[in-house]
Amino acid sequence: MSHASHHQRTVPEATPTIERSLLLQNWAFRKAGDKEWLPAKVPGNNFSDLLRHGIIPDPFYRAHEADLQWIEKEDWEYKMVFEVEANRLSLQQQLLIFYGLDTYAEVFLNDQLLLEGYNMFLGYEVDVKTFLKAGPNELRIRFRSPIREVKAQAEAAGFTYPAGNDHAEEKLSVFTRKAPYHYGWDWGPRFVTSGVWRPVEWLSFDLARLKTANLVTKSLTAQGGIALAEVVVEAVVAGDYTLSLDIAQGRWQFERPIYLEAGENKITFEVELEVAAQWWPRTWGNPVLYDLDWQLKHAAVPVDQKSGRFGLCTIKLVREADKEGHSFYFEVNGQPIFAKGANYIPQDSFLDRPTEAHYRKVFEDMAAANMNMVRVWGGGIYEADLFYDLADEYGIMVWQDFMFACTMYPGDPGFIENVKEEALYNIHRLKGHPSLALWCGNNEIAVGWQYWGWQEEYGYNEENCRLMASDYERLFEAVLPELVFEHDATRDYLPSSPIYDYSDHENYSEGDVHYWGVWHEEAPFSTYKWAVPRFMSEYGFQSFPLLDSVKRYAEPEDWSIESPVMQLHQKHPRGNGIIRKYLLEHYRAPKDFESFLYLSQLLQAEGIRIAIEAHRKAKPFCMGTLYWQLNDCWPVASWSGIDYYGQWKALHYAVRQAFSPLLVVLETETEEWIATVVSDLPEEKHLRFIVGLYRLKGERLLLEEKRITVKPNGKISLELDYLKEAADSYDPAGLWLRLQLADGGAVAYDQTAYLVPARSLNLPQPKVRYTVEPSGAQLTVHLQSEVLVRGLHLSLEGVAGNFSDNFFDLCPGEPKTVQLTLPEPPAEGWPPIRLMSVYDSYTE
Repeated sequence: MSHASHHQRTVPEATPTIERSLLLQNWAFRKAGDKEWLPAKVPGNNFSDLLRHGIIPDPFYRAHEADLQWIEKEDWEYKMVFEVEANRLSLQQQLLIFYGLDTYAEVFLNDQLLLEGYNMFLGYEVDVKTFLKAGPNELRIRFRSPIREVKAQAEAAGFTYPAGNDHAEEKLSVFTRKAPYHYGWDWGPRFVTSGVWRPVEWLSFDLARLKTANLVTKSLTAQGGIALAEVVVEAVVAGDYTLSLDIAQGRWQFERPIYLEAGENKITFEVELEVAAQWWPRTWGNPVLYDLDWQLKHAAVPVDQKSGRFGLCTIKLVREADKEGHSFYFEVNGQPIFAKGANYIPQDSFLDRPTEAHYRKVFEDMAAANMNMVRVWGGGIYEADLFYDLADEYGIMVWQDFMFACTMYPGDPGFIENVKEEALYNIHRLKGHPSLALWCGNNEIAVGWQYWGWQEEYGYNEENCRLMASDYERLFEAVLPELVFEHDATRDYLPSSPIYDYSDHENYSEGDVHYWGVWHEEAPFSTYKWAVPRFMSEYGFQSFPLLDSVKRYAEPEDWSIESPVMQLHQKHPRGNGIIRKYLLEHYRAPKDFESFLYLSQLLQAEGIRIAIEAHRKAKPFCMGTLYWQLNDCWPVASWSGIDYYGQWKALHYAVRQAFSPLLVVLETETEEWIATVVSDLPEEKHLRFIVGLYRLKGERLLLEEKRITVKPNGKISLELDYLKEAADSYDPAGLWLRLQLADGGAVAYDQTAYLVPARSLNLPQPKVRYTVEPSGAQLTVHLQSEVLVRGLHLSLEGVAGNFSDNFFDLCPGEPKTVQLTLPEPPAEGWPPIRLMSVYDSYTE
């Protein structure tokens, strides 16, 4: 990173000035070698700009991906002109700050080389005092092809790195510090972008500026806590200054006289908050945030100011020897917390597309599904500041991977130095967020090297193996942990996730696991019940988007699982076949393409629900479950619970219930039937447990109620011999069960269950009666049926949105009301309701 030069001089008495301008307007771009410049958007990228001008078709539509691979092999140029006023130019320090350049960039200011960029994840600051002039100034950036840039380096390595994500034979992605998913993954396309992907800022000042300012919790006291203020101040002029911190609009105020040397100064001091509320994850308390106002002054005159937020919170990853092996759980403010959540990938292949509204919806969706943790996976990006602000706000802990995934990486001095800069930049950017729970070195590299057979697959000799193993240890077991320890000492570091491969069953008691026996090995869903580690940080099953989403990227002639377009939008080589195999084991053959898509979602939801219930039932042996994956970066068949267009799949509705603070796990495949009631709440709960046995056509055969007490963060097992005895008297293909928990007068949990797979159920033909009540942008639907309706799904032609409940079992004789709320009423009025159920999806 370039640093500004500094000059010693006496602090002036005049009022100091600091000015900031974002340089986001009047950008133009072109392919290097072309004559014509076209308007561009910043932040943005070359694909989005080409699409905006109609030079390329929609990259996500049909099979266009294959036609756009030429873009990654070209160089691209961006430029803009900004005006510099003479009075601003007189300020002593002039900086240009580039918050994100993707990736190999030569930056020119007025035709003078200013900066050479080499890392997408790094911000750059450059002193431009001697480059600027009064009047118009041209900023021009040439982005070199990230493919051609490293070909010579790849050839010089003498062997191919095992980058399975990188579809190109050369496996070039490992040499470039750029979002790995851009090179393709088994759920994402290959679009290797270039461009100014985060803002550019022009900063001018006379005396000093606050470069970074973080307040992090050091320890908790009986009613409050001790926090550590860490501030970096860049001074042009040495001298006496005052640094003040106001917390919660004057509730706490701290002021320190400081002496600044010319250049960069690091100031640290402790502050005590005697009576303060703690920040808690969802369901454990409120995610209390206090506003911060940092002020830098000289002679009582403000020099610079920064605002922020602070949450009083300690989060530890506890890995200690116990009677069953070694623990793996997160302790928040001294309290063990069961982590419930998902793995998150970037929201789009093109990172200019997600808006603040998109980010907020991601967190609203997670909160609605009772999640308290999200893992920012190591094949994407260090997310925007907004992401972590929302995590703080919504009470969702963040497991943060460094951006390394599924391959070995170089360890030469240049690469290591590049990674050090990247890590330091992002540690200091993110460490002030109370939601930040963990730094993790990489995704799946340790188990990949030990278990996946890379050595044989790629024909590595002993020297290759020694080099790659040594490089791995240097980067993930020395460089990164040392940087975290030195610069974010309150956070724990995990070298790699998982600690153990899912094939290593003997070590499930020792740490976290990514369990892929279901899906990759095609093991039955029932294996989730025994494949339970101390923490399950990945597992999943695929499904398709529903037809309304498919219509947005495919034509009717593509509506077949075997069509070239549907195959292109399925990045796992065996994906469609695996889904079909499991589907026919659980359901009858779907009657058409739309039914196949619908049943794939019910299938996915069923599998993941079984896994989540097994993990939560095993508490405190298992203390976390993060399924793969929350979201999509383009329209695709994938493991996501929310499709690219923001539509909740059946999985997200099922997860909402499976992550409910109170849960019932029913076990009927053993000799004794057991119900385990699990609580993730901090208080003792006095509940009524209600279980019913019914015929599918509605007749009630048994209804029992029992008062129970569940300890804080505890569980209780209940024998259900009476239920088994009653069910044994009937054909299980005609039965369904209902499990409920009542907390006072409210139903806290409500689940249907079955004794045979859906394919064996003798489902009666549904006769759903419903009425609709439109009211502006909200539609209320009242439904009722005399027989059980399995997996009822409501939709509206041409209307995208998520009903308050969907893919539910409609219980006989019991009214059900659901609502759909849109940002604004449909332009052409509300279309008719469409209903789909398991019965409707069958051939018969």
